[in-house]
Formats: sequence, C-alpha cells, structure tokens
Amino acid sequence: MASNSCTLLINSCDSYVDILEPFFKLLNKYWKDLPYDIVLSTESTNYKNKYFKIKNIHPDNPNCSWTERITDVLKKISSDYVILMLDDFFLYDYVNSNKINDCLNWLKQDEKIATFTFWPVYSDSKNCMYDGFAKRSSVSNSKVAAIAGIWNKKQLLKYTEGYKENIWEWEINATKRSNTLYKKDEFYIMLNDQSQIFPYDLTKYGLFSGKWLKATKEIFDDNNIKFDFSKRGFYNEWERALSQSIISSFEMESAIIANYELEHKGSSYKLYDKKFKPGNFSQTYEVTGARDVICWEPSILWGFAINNLEVSVTYKDKSNEIIDLGLAFGSFLNKDGTFFFNGECPTMYIPTKPGKILKKINISGNLFLPSDSKLLKLSYRKKTIPKSDYYKELERKINLEKIISKEKVIHICIKPEIKFLDSKDKLIKSFVDNRVFKKGAFRYEYELIKNASYMLWSPSFSAGYKIKSLRIYCVLNNQKKKRVKNISGIPKNNIFIDKEWIKVPLKSENEKIIITGKCLYPIKNSDLKKVI
Repeated sequence: MASNSCTLLINSCDSYVDILEPFFKLLNKYWKDLPYDIVLSTESTNYKNKYFKIKNIHPDNPNCSWTERITDVLKKISSDYVILMLDDFFLYDYVNSNKINDCLNWLKQDEKIATFTFWPVYSDSKNCMYDGFAKRSSVSNSKVAAIAGIWNKKQLLKYTEGYKENIWEWEINATKRSNTLYKKDEFYIMLNDQSQIFPYDLTKYGLFSGKWLKATKEIFDDNNIKFDFSKRGFYNEWERALSQSIISSFEMESAIIANYELEHKGSSYKLYDKKFKPGNFSQTYEVTGARDVICWEPSILWGFAINNLEVSVTYKDKSNEIIDLGLAFGSFLNKDGTFFFNGECPTMYIPTKPGKILKKINISGNLFLPSDSKLLKLSYRKKTIPKSDYYKELERKINLEKIISKEKVIHICIKPEIKFLDSKDKLIKSFVDNRVFKKGAFRYEYELIKNASYMLWSPSFSAGYKIKSLRIYCVLNNQKKKRVKNISGIPKNNIFIDKEWIKVPLKSENEKIIITGKCLYPIKNSDLKKVI
C-alpha cells in the first residue's frame, strides 16, 4: 500500500520518453518495496509500463519554463513531501528505504528543513543530529540542485513558484535565494563516508547534453536491458563547451596558490571573491612574501578559453613586470595566444623573476566558451609542459604548497583505483572503488581476478595525507588470513604527496585481498620536509 505522505516525482520531458523504460526497469529491480505514489512530469507524454502504476501530470502550457512546470506539478501533488528524481538517474544498486523513511520523519518533525540530499558531495559542515548527514551553512555553494533528495513540498515551492528559469538557471538562482531570502531554511546533505541511499551516479551513467555517458551501456548490459544507443550517440567530454547546460550556467571561479617555500603561516591558497561570466575580467591577488611562481586555477569547470590574457606582477621592491606567458605551463593549450582550458580543474603555472619577492599579481583577459568543435577536440586534456628542469622544480614547489593548504585538505578522501595485471604486465581489469572514506580508519576487500599476477592499488586521487597502520592481507582458499609480503610502492613515512601506486603480488591460492589502514591529514610542514 502506498504511503500518502510522500510522492516520488520523476521529472522528464517529451524528448526523453525513450529512456523511461530502462529507468523504470532499474527502479523496479532496485526498489522493490517502493511505498510511494509515482508522478511523472512531462510536457504532454502519457507513459505507462508493467512495473508501476504511474500518474502522468502535464502543465496547462506545454511551452512553459522548467520552474513553471515543476511548480504546476507540485501544486497538483497532494502529499506534503516529494522525492525529486530526474529520468536518467539510473539505479545500479538497492535503495535504502529505511534511511529514506528516517529522512521523511525528520522532515515531519521540523518544518525549517527544506531537504535531505541523497548525493554524497563535499559538505562544509560536520556530522549533525541527523545520522549520516551534515547541515549546510546558511551561505553555501550549490545548496539547491536537481539531484536526488527528499523535500518539504512547501519549501521547494518557495524556490520555484513565480520564476521563469531553465533547470541550470534554477540551480544557480535558487541557491542564491537560499543564501539571501531564505537563510533560515535548513539544508542537509549526505556525508562522504556514507553508503549510498539512492545508488546512482550522475557523473557516470545517464545523459549529458542529450547524449549518452559511455558507462551507461555497462549498467544496461549488466541488467539485460537491450537499447539502441546509436540514436542519441555517446557524449565526448571535449564537447562540454557546446552543451546548453554549460552555456547557461558557466561561471569562472578562480583561485591562486603562491609559493612560500612551506614557510608561510597563513594559507597559500587564495580564492577570488568574485565569479565571472563570459566576457572581460580582471582580478588582483595580494601575495606578499611569495616568490618564483604562482599557480592559477582559473576555474574548477572546464571547456572555456581566454584571449588577451595578461598577467602582471608587483614585486616587494615596487618594480612591475608583465609576465611572458610563453613560459607558462600547465593543463592548457596555447593556440596563437588564445589559451584553451579543456580538462578537469585546469591549472596554469606562472613563473616570475627568479629570487624576487612578490607583493601583488593581476590577471585579466577575455573569457569565452569556444564553439569550434575541432579546437575543442584538439585542446581536450592538452598540457603545456615545463620548458626546463628549473620550471619542473617550480611545479614541484607549488604542489607542496597545495598539499599543506587547508582549502585543499578538506577534499582529501580515500577512494582507490585498482588494476589487475598478468605476469606479462598486461592489464586484465581496472576500476575505481566508489566506497569513500574520509579521515580515519578504512577497510577494503577485493575478490581476486583469474590469471592476475599482481594488483596495483592507488589509495586516492588526492595528495597530502598519511596512511597509518597500513596492512594488506590475503585470504587463502582454506579461509586463513595472512599478511602479504614483498609489497612495493609505499612512499617514505607513508606520506602520499602524489598519486602513488602500491604493488601487491598475488598467488593462485589467494581468494581475496583485504586492505586496512587509517587516513591522517593535514601533514605538518616539518614532516613534509622530511620526505621531500
């Protein structure tokens, strides 16, 4: 029997009707005890399937904006609470109904709570009275987002009613409303170390810009879902700047990291206090006491370009200099003086005059989203390499400053990458383990792959942490457990200052590998100096 206090609201559109069958097939498999009424919101489609009884709701005006349509459907739903989903949130594991029920009860107890979000992204707060969740600060980035979560319907309506916005504009503008008009509303988000409540991965499975993310085929194949992917085609990441979602919502959020040779008492990471839309921009940073090199992070986003880029510095002795950007290096492509940043979290290392102490740095240019697909493909994940050993040393210095920066440390987590290889070093299987651990104890267990001679285990994509009491065991066929010998690749003092690979030899009588340890950070400057 359906619960009348909550509704599962699935937002779709007429042009995505082809993906509804696999969505509901996976929903039926991984949420067998779904207790809520299901509402499907589209412009005009009336959809039915054999798995669920579905109520289709359409707006009076099929040409209305996204916010107008969701406002319309919310007003036609009788329950006080809704679980918000999109049509390409494909489940890959079983839903935790008990946890959802906990969230529903918490919402009923406190009307100030707007939502519990079921996506484990970084939170700026620690654990709270609601187990497994953190409370967002009253002013936070990305507080409102079209990701899976359970909402107080009245609260959600405040953020949609009376506005004409597409889904990407809504995420940005509704977050601004939550940070200003409705600062007393409470937003809760899953902690990184929690098991998924709604096991889906919007970065891996589903659609982006109307095309399929390539890994979606894997989840469909694993669940015997036959589907013709050729009609939409597969998405390539180099196309990001051509996506309507990127065009609608792009903002450049810059930061710099200055080299203080690990002697600076404050933070070497400086986030610029203003975001920039495409067009001309100028930003100035105070970097008193820095020297030799600056690392500029133009944006955590990518798929953009900058022309007329100019970097000028003021030194401690009051002299000024315009930097020759032909000497800059990092994750960008310099094409005839236009700089293309088309890879994840791009960076530019900017060398200054050797030995001179810096006081101020100014960066200006014209930001734009390129529409030339050939240039986007050419620039995708391109790197401009350091021109000499001296510049490589500058890069190393800056990376050490990153490691001790508290703004970088908060993103550290143990999320391993694993590779199984045979005796001829041929890759058999590789994957990323999505079980995330933050600071503290962790445990991972892996079934061995047939014919694998060794396993490579990289604890994290992050750097700047220490693993204490690292232990690697094998489980034998007779179920006995013993420590693995001849392990290699563990860094000095167990301090990881780069993406390290630990090599674990395997034997045919092994059944499993178990890896345990304790993740510690931040690293003291004095300890860091010992290993470099």
